Parts: sequence; C-alpha cells; structure tokens
Amino acid sequence: MVAVTDDSALSGGVEAVSYALWQHSLRRNLDTAFLMSRAALPVIRRGGWGRIVVVASVTGPVMAVRDDAAYAAAKAGMVGLTRSLPVDLAVDGITANAVAPGGSRPVRSQRTNAGRARSFHSGAAAGPTRSLGRWRGCARPARPT
Repeated sequence: MVAVTDDSALSGGVEAVSYALWQHSLRRNLDTAFLMSRAALPVIRRGGWGRIVVVASVTGPVMAVRDDAAYAAAKAGMVGLTRSLPVDLAVDGITANAVAPGGSRPVRSQRTNAGRARSFHSGAAAGPTRSLGRWRGCARPARPT
C-alpha cells in the first residue's frame, strides 16, 4: 500500500490551479494507483487469485472541498480505475475495492482541520457543521480466509 498525504498541497479551484500542479496531483494519486496495480498483477496472477485495494477518498466521487479541484478529480479517477479492474481481471480471480475515508483528525497532530471541516459543509443547504471523526487503531488486522 502506498499512502501519500500533504495537507499543505491544496491545489486551488479550476481557475487558480496551475497545469503543473494539476498534473502533480494526478501523478501523486491516480498514476500511483495505476502503476502499483499494474506492477502487482503478475504476482497476483501467479497466486491464482488476489485483491487490489485502493485508498481513494469521499472527496471527488461523493463530495468536493473548496480549492482542491485536482485532488477531487484524481480521487474520482481512482474510483473509476478501481471499478474497471475487476471487469478485466475477474476471470483471473482478482477483485478490487476502493476504501474512501472521510475527514478525520490527524493521528499525530492536535490541530482539528476546522477550516477543512467548514468547507465540507459550506452553503445554506449543507446543514450544520459536524465534527471530524477520530482515528482509532484496530484490535487486530484482517486475515485472508
């Protein structure tokens, strides 16, 4: 699994984001998911079955955050990629899923991301602002059956 995050890398809205920053966000998110999935396929095929899990986001396929167009587009593209994988690979016993986490407080930080939480719920129709979720460790990792 590859996890890449950079809270300071908000790309900007469509008018504000440079093409270079747009491409950087797509490379960091969508291209990484594509290249890692493709690189893993020979090994997964040799095993006779497998699972590809992509860490997408609710940003993009479900909702949007102000000033983050490139990230939203990349994460929506990751969901599309994940949907296409089993269409081509099910014959080999390979499935794919996208995990789409929402907003949460950073594990190693005391900041609350209040600005981002407000942008999740901007506008009159959005309803009341909810607090961000809290991360908790899992009791034990999942094991394949």
